[in-house]
Amino acid sequence: MDDKPAMNSDVRYEHRDVNVRAVLLFILGLIIVGLLMHISLRWLFNDLKARSMSTQKNINVHRIQSIFPPEPRLQLMPGHEEQPAQEMQVMIHNQDSMLENYGWVDSTKGIVRIPIEEAEKILLLKTSKLKESE
Repeated sequence: MDDKPAMNSDVRYEHRDVNVRAVLLFILGLIIVGLLMHISLRWLFNDLKARSMSTQKNINVHRIQSIFPPEPRLQLMPGHEEQPAQEMQVMIHNQDSMLENYGWVDSTKGIVRIPIEEAEKILLLKTSKLKESE
């Protein structure tokens, strides 16, 4: 037997493979472009950082305060001095004092605010009088 593989005259293949030189030049071009991009971006970021540092030294405190929006501001944002826990304690104290003390709701109409315990007593007296009258 013959060791040569069988040849079919109708079947052909590409005699020239991929151009290795062209592939290597393309890869080298990609690397060079990538390095140039990195170098130029590094230079750009350093330049922008230097500019921002130089302008930060000249910022006026009054100008900063005018940048902030008017009250009420979001909690924990710049320009908001009080902490949320402190604000909550103040709000609870104010609400408790309103519930436990006398005060005017509308003095022109004669509407007053009374403590809860007093309101409960008055309500009990009124309902007991209504039950007695029935």
